[in-house]
Amino acid sequence: MSASALAEDFYRARLRPNAGQKELVWAGRVTVLLVCAVAVFFARDPKSRVLDMVSYAWAGFGASFGPTLILSLSWKGMTKAGAVGGIVAGCLAVVIWSRE
Repeated sequence: MSASALAEDFYRARLRPNAGQKELVWAGRVTVLLVCAVAVFFARDPKSRVLDMVSYAWAGFGASFGPTLILSLSWKGMTKAGAVGGIVAGCLAVVIWSRE
C-alpha cells in the first residue's frame, strides 16, 4: 500500500507527471524494497519500541471502532450518540489499560 501511494502520489505527482504505467510499476517495486530496508533497519534493534506502538495503535482501533461497527450493523437501535460514546469509551479503555 505504501509503495502504491508513494508511486502514485509522490513519484507521479511531483517527479514525473507523464510517467507511464510500466514506469509506475517499477517505481512501486523500488519503493517496496526501500520500505523493506527501513523495516529491517528498525527490526534489527532489540530495544526498538515499534512493535509496542503498532500493537497499541491496533488495540485502540479495535476497541474503539470494533464494537461500534458490529453494533451499527446488527442492532437497529444504534444511535449517533451511542456510536460516539462507544468510540470514546473504547479509546479510553485502551489508554487506561495500557498504563498499568
